[in-house]
Amino acid sequence: MSHARVELIVIAFPQDRLTGRIVPALQDLIDRQLVRVIDLAFVEKDPDGTVRTLSLSSVGDELKEAFVPILAERTGGITQPDIDELGESLDPGTAAAVLLFEHVWALPFTDAVRDSGGQVLFSTQVAADEVDEALGEG
Repeated sequence: MSHARVELIVIAFPQDRLTGRIVPALQDLIDRQLVRVIDLAFVEKDPDGTVRTLSLSSVGDELKEAFVPILAERTGGITQPDIDELGESLDPGTAAAVLLFEHVWALPFTDAVRDSGGQVLFSTQVAADEVDEALGEG
């Protein structure tokens, strides 16, 4: 099975603001077959600096209900060492959703590059805030 570009994104929130409000937008991307969630994890860093991985059973009902359909599709990929490292980088008092997903929309292009003998030599992503600032829109 061939894959398109896979991305790991860490979305940090104040600990009390990690809710399921981002799920409808993510579910829309999944429904339109633009992305495929490979794995999802939650981590938090307490005000005292303690890092904890959050299991779905330990999060609030709103978060659990929102993410259950997405979590049912995951196949793995985020390791505990990944989560530990990302958790250490969080500011105290924050929580994060760690999302590993495939850009399914890019699969035909990726296949075309491979089929023509090409290879991607460099790829990067620029944060939306940086683009907005560079274009004077931020």
